[in-house]
Amino acid sequence: MVPSTKTLNADVGELRERVLSGDEDALIDLLDDANIACGGHAGDDDTMVLTLQGCRRHGVRVGAHPSYPDVDGFGRTRLRIDAPTLRASLTGQILRLCRHADDVGVPVAFIKPHGALYHAVGDDDASADVMADVVDDVASVIGRRLPLVLFWQARSRARLLARGLSLIREAFGDRGTDDHGWLLARGLPGAVLGVDDATAVAAGLAARTDIDTVCIHGDGPDATAVARAVRGALHQQRP
Repeated sequence: MVPSTKTLNADVGELRERVLSGDEDALIDLLDDANIACGGHAGDDDTMVLTLQGCRRHGVRVGAHPSYPDVDGFGRTRLRIDAPTLRASLTGQILRLCRHADDVGVPVAFIKPHGALYHAVGDDDASADVMADVVDDVASVIGRRLPLVLFWQARSRARLLARGLSLIREAFGDRGTDDHGWLLARGLPGAVLGVDDATAVAAGLAARTDIDTVCIHGDGPDATAVARAVRGALHQQRP
């Protein structure tokens, strides 16, 4: 069987106790790409630095994982924030991670919005425009435009491409979908998958040509086991 070319990514640096204890290191070792929380919904200077150092040890590519400024709600609720304020917050979050990444010696390679922001950017043109502006703002500081990771069915895809963004098409290995391929809302039966179901989903994703990367969520209690199973199902080989 030909190995899948899809990468495995996970949201990391979100649970301070797990980062500081080193428990997340085993998860990072299984990944190709790590989406590092940079202060919007989770993450602080200590967790960012430690997570970046773990990514450097394991040869894992780093991405910024910005969010609505919503630590209390873990970034899972769409907030009514005017565009200039949201733009400034997201740009600040990403550049904060970039500064730490420079110190650690690991380049930030992409941006993946978190939670409610991820869905807003994917289905709302105004939010997509804010995200495109953020990519431009970050590029003016670091000297390069970072690609954006977004759900493969994002309705705003054409608008983002028209703004000149490079998109990395994502699906989820640990989330259930409806008959049309859209993610089930958290709390619904089958929305969050365990190891066996995630393995089956990943096996189905491995052969698809419209997906570049598969995500699992790093904050779940079985995240490492799920990541190991999904990686195996994708038939990936780390160089």
